[in-house]
Amino acid sequence: MEAFIEIGKIIKPHGVKGELKVSVEEAYWEDFNNTKAVFINTLGQKLPYFVKQIQDANNATILKLEDVNTKEMALTLSSMPMFMREEDITVEVEDFALAYAFLANYTIIDKTLGEIGKVEEIIELPQQEMAVVSYKNKEVLIPLNQYLIVEINEQAARLIMDLPAGLLEL
Repeated sequence: MEAFIEIGKIIKPHGVKGELKVSVEEAYWEDFNNTKAVFINTLGQKLPYFVKQIQDANNATILKLEDVNTKEMALTLSSMPMFMREEDITVEVEDFALAYAFLANYTIIDKTLGEIGKVEEIIELPQQEMAVVSYKNKEVLIPLNQYLIVEINEQAARLIMDLPAGLLEL
């Protein structure tokens, strides 16, 4: 499975020809400026949108994508996070923003226990990222890593996990 890093967000349309006002995390600015494509969740999967032009205008970054030619088309991408392939990012791994940040508001489903709850936020601890979830009227931290994550269903905003027995009782 191809790995992606969230690099920023599409804010809103700019003008009437499909341009987009975007916000890009400072750490990824150079990679964004040199990329040929950004990836956006479309139809439940991250699809490439090819970059036609990036420009600075009045303290804003304006992005023009190929095949996005009207304000209406641009409007469908408003407020969407933008991703780049991890392999296209030159920033050192320890400098990455939260890799699992996109899982905020996903529902965690454990293979054994069923629905655990909605991810309220993602926090970073020294060893790994954790999902903050309200479970049985208390806040629990659930580790996010490839060993516990079984499936990420972006279309349904569900995170299927295989949690160790007793983790939620800590």
